[in-house]
Amino acid sequence: MVTALLAVASLAGAACRAPAAAAAAGASAADVMPDVRCPAPIVMTLHRDLSRSAAPHGIPPITEADLRVLVDGVLRVCGGELLFGEIGANSNRPFQRLRVSEPPPAPKRPTFDANPFIRADQEKAFVEARNGWLARRRAWAQSADVDANLFFSHVRPALERAPDEQSTDIYGAIERATLALAEPDVEWSAAPRKLVILVTDGLHTARHPPTGRPPADITVVVVGTPGVLQPWSPPTFEGMPAALRYLRALAMRKG
Repeated sequence: MVTALLAVASLAGAACRAPAAAAAAGASAADVMPDVRCPAPIVMTLHRDLSRSAAPHGIPPITEADLRVLVDGVLRVCGGELLFGEIGANSNRPFQRLRVSEPPPAPKRPTFDANPFIRADQEKAFVEARNGWLARRRAWAQSADVDANLFFSHVRPALERAPDEQSTDIYGAIERATLALAEPDVEWSAAPRKLVILVTDGLHTARHPPTGRPPADITVVVVGTPGVLQPWSPPTFEGMPAALRYLRALAMRKG
């Protein structure tokens, strides 16, 4: 299982690096990104703890580079949505959202006939189908670029904000995330995988009463300290790099 996770993480990592490589080479990202197929789209909420206790407890900040790993290494590979929110005195606030439709699937290479004349027709049809796919993929990538640029322009002020909240409403963040992830959606080709990612010290100090555990189809992930969420035994990571590797591997894993 460890080997399998490393393998899919490597594939997702290649996809994550592809847009930068394309820009450096002057090529379209659609031309260099591998056609990696995900089991399902990924819909995830990501919450930054803005309490004054976060930094003293060693909770890492969320950077734009972290978000770009999720966008390029998950959303551009699987399709899905990233919802960015904050944990503060009142965590029941709207998310900043980025939605990326699933990438158009590449045409399957046929089994070519032994007859050279039939084979020539098959090869011509395949080349035409692949060229059409590349055109659709370029259009898809360009649309994703526009949406991603708008998303980052909205979240940069939040990422630059210093943690200054005097209390932490973790349960309110969980409730808001559960509400957002329960929204009906028929766009995806398969039921999306749903995640709630909390970068927090786990200290709930607001007056919001404890909330129940989210539905079974939602995976809660903690970067930092579980704290009040410890009874749920969430996957927990010391810092963002390890969490991002896990999330990229999870996105590619079947089942």
